Amino acid sequence: FYKGFKKDLEVQDLYNVNQCDLSSKLGNKIERYWEDECEKAKRENKKPEFTRVLRRMFMKPYSLYGVELFFQCMVLKMAQPLVLAKFIKYFESPRNVELYDGWIWATGVIGMAFINVVITHHAALGQARIGMQCRIATCSLIYRKVLRL
Repeated sequence: FYKGFKKDLEVQDLYNVNQCDLSSKLGNKIERYWEDECEKAKRENKKPEFTRVLRRMFMKPYSLYGVELFFQCMVLKMAQPLVLAKFIKYFESPRNVELYDGWIWATGVIGMAFINVVITHHAALGQARIGMQCRIATCSLIYRKVLRL
């Protein structure tokens, strides 16, 4: 913001695009997948499906975020109430309980909440990036098709 406040932004002020997000690379990859899909559809006397191409190209990285969120839901979110119950039980029990135990359960509650936030945001960022790559690849393929017409 500071650079844009001092002077007008120019092209050299922009960051470079990450190599895996370049439209040329994504366009080449989706074009290869589309040609394979067209050949396969021709052999089987079917119509080529673009959704199958997108699935082939993006399902694996997208699924990894699904596994990450599955772990979060099945392990962390299930364990969080148990740790919270232990923390509450620490306050209900007689005072002969070590202070150390309270610190451990409190750290567990805070740590699990923090890990949940980190996993959620990491998965959301990754899924948004895959969506962006999907848009870039699709637009690149459409643009190439229009230029050939």
